[in-house]
Amino acid sequence: MADGGAAVSSTRPALLNEHLKVHSYDGGSQRGRAQYDIRHVLTPLVDPFHSSGSGTKFNLVLESSEDFTLTHIFVAGPGARCSEPIRSGIIWASDSLPSVEESKRYDGLSEEEIQDAVKSTYAGAASADPNLPGPCAYFMTDASTREVEVELPKWIQGKHLLVKFLDTHGRQDHVEVGMLAFVGFQGRRAAEQVPIGPWMRRSVRQPKVHPSVLKSMFSSGGWVCDGRDVPGGCRSGMTDFHQTSVYTMTFRCTTTGFDLCEACAFDPSLGQVTEATVKSDIEALRDPRKTPLACSRLRNVLRRNWLATLPSFVDGGLFDLMAEALKQPGLALTLDPEIQQEGAPAEQADSIPVGSRVEARYLLGTGRITSRFYAGRVVGRNDDGSYQVDYDDGDKWYNVPQELVVRTGSASGGSGASGGSQAESKKSAFQQALRSAMLELAQRLFSPCPAGLAVGDQVWARKPGSKWEEARLLALPSPLAKLPELGSTAETVQEGCGYQVCWRDGRQTSWVRPSDVLKAALAGKGAMAATVGVFSEVAKGPACDQAALSRHLQRGADLLAVDGLGYPALLVAVATGTSTEALTALLDAGIGVEASGAAGLTAIDQARLRARSAAEASAENTAMDETGSVEELLVSRGALAELPSGLSPEEQLRRLRESFGRRLLEPILNSHSASAMPTELLEVLELLVQGLDLKVLVEGLKPGPALRALSGLLQHFVGGADGVKTALMGCRICRALLAKGEEAFLSLVQSHGVLRWARWLASRKPTGPPPSPPRGSGGISSLLSAHQQQQHQQHCQHQ
Repeated sequence: MADGGAAVSSTRPALLNEHLKVHSYDGGSQRGRAQYDIRHVLTPLVDPFHSSGSGTKFNLVLESSEDFTLTHIFVAGPGARCSEPIRSGIIWASDSLPSVEESKRYDGLSEEEIQDAVKSTYAGAASADPNLPGPCAYFMTDASTREVEVELPKWIQGKHLLVKFLDTHGRQDHVEVGMLAFVGFQGRRAAEQVPIGPWMRRSVRQPKVHPSVLKSMFSSGGWVCDGRDVPGGCRSGMTDFHQTSVYTMTFRCTTTGFDLCEACAFDPSLGQVTEATVKSDIEALRDPRKTPLACSRLRNVLRRNWLATLPSFVDGGLFDLMAEALKQPGLALTLDPEIQQEGAPAEQADSIPVGSRVEARYLLGTGRITSRFYAGRVVGRNDDGSYQVDYDDGDKWYNVPQELVVRTGSASGGSGASGGSQAESKKSAFQQALRSAMLELAQRLFSPCPAGLAVGDQVWARKPGSKWEEARLLALPSPLAKLPELGSTAETVQEGCGYQVCWRDGRQTSWVRPSDVLKAALAGKGAMAATVGVFSEVAKGPACDQAALSRHLQRGADLLAVDGLGYPALLVAVATGTSTEALTALLDAGIGVEASGAAGLTAIDQARLRARSAAEASAENTAMDETGSVEELLVSRGALAELPSGLSPEEQLRRLRESFGRRLLEPILNSHSASAMPTELLEVLELLVQGLDLKVLVEGLKPGPALRALSGLLQHFVGGADGVKTALMGCRICRALLAKGEEAFLSLVQSHGVLRWARWLASRKPTGPPPSPPRGSGGISSLLSAHQQQQHQQHCQHQ
């Protein structure tokens, strides 16, 4: 739950220790120290622990704040450094306060006699003691693990517990106990008993959300359920850290730190996209407080067979929501009453009269707009809705766009500055999350290399024939370049047709093939070495050494890793024709069978593409037989045999691209003024211009607001109103327009003097460290060398 602890499933037992308190204990603590107090045993961690005074056969009475139903009992001794870990004991549960004095008659009984007494309790025999019922459990811990779990044959109801510590694994000097865990339900539910099985030491697998086995444990850290990032969100309602307590069980992968709550761990539908999860996620996108989390869920959807699932989001209004948010930059404020109270948006024109105190960004002399807001006063308003602002430090800007101004107080001053800043911060978080999700969507739909890599990322890379080494990315492939295909044996990579990396040892930078770049989620050289080994083996195709592959998988290879083409190891294995035995090893290790690569293709799509290529190259049926067995294997492991729409992957992708372009091209161009256009939207615009069909692009840029906005954007680029990074982005947008070969686009670019501006940029000498290039590379040189531009220039000169 967003405002408290995580909800507990009503059908699954939970830890009751949080509701128990110590009523009495006759064992004291070692040397009277608080660090060994008996209360530590109720905390589900073996450290700190309890260490008693001298002797054994001590009695602990616990009282619950409400009635309970007991299903399991777990006892653990402290760590190996302790010499007197608890060995055995007896437990009673009762409605009234149990008599410690009457329990002392059990001190001298043998193990067999105590077990007979427990059996008599469940047989319905009356207790010989008036103030003490029959014992409900007898436990004996293992000598090596020092722990034991007891599942009660019949669920026991009560409100009090009595625990007798009989003896230890040591010399009986004193008793040391790490944890007592009482598991069950709040309230009286013995009549609802069903078989449950062991509770404390459980493991679960949810391959649709994580490849590894998750093991149950308790944690003192404020963990959060990672089910919040899957379609539909966490089944317990968790949205952030510190919404759990030490008494909340987590199912964790200790290697990656991935956590699931009890409800998510045992939900068979976790990770599936259904009508209910789509509706829930779209509603979350509309709520500014949940938008970042909903965008994270959308990014996870885009990693698994999104050609099958994304149409459901489109039908649910995803693209319409994004377009609406672009058309209304203040949407976050209008949706959230809490934000409305904190600061008034500039888009509400009547709320910012002349003389009002505001905070606004500022246009520097270099043409760059600051990210910081500065205090000032509105002194006028222009016909286009922009404001004239005099800043408190003496600067002035008389053409401030509406979206860059936030009212902070009254005309006489006021104390609303902090409220305005908070409102703008929340609004910016809402818009930033949507822009990032929009960019990732565009990259998945249009980019030939959707690996999710960015300039500055730490990766592992290699030159052809060399060993894998640590490196850092300096430049990404150009969206307009033809990338080497998977399995390419090219020894050299042309500029822009791969990744530019700098090596850790300081050697000269290199351009490497996308398939020779790896990005993994796991840190550490051991995990990365194993991951590199897996990719190296599956890249060999039929020559893959299955024994070596199994060793790398056992060493903890990251099964979520992708190469520079966006291919996970399973897609590489299928594309190269690796044997079904090797594919089975990957699937048994937990790799996602529906992981998507470039253009949304999954492993089963890749198998069909390979079969088609083999059929065209040869009349032999061997490749077809192998593909059939691969398809059967993948379908048996949960892969979809075909898309729900019944369309081919190519046709589904075409329709998604067209829908994205028709719905969002114009809103993107009209969302901001040219000087305030965010970098994410410029990248989306570049991908749209480069990847949309000419017919769709021409329709979207027909004479009207969209074309005027694009013309203003080109004029802004040519005017030199931004840094080199944005200038390079402008060069690539212009080149993408020219590459379409449409006369109207050629005239538009030429009319703004883009070629002259590009030559001027190329002739400038660098005055400082080169900026980090945006996605792709070679913008200016590519623009100047475009053959179509040269032809058009010559045509204009001739005229």
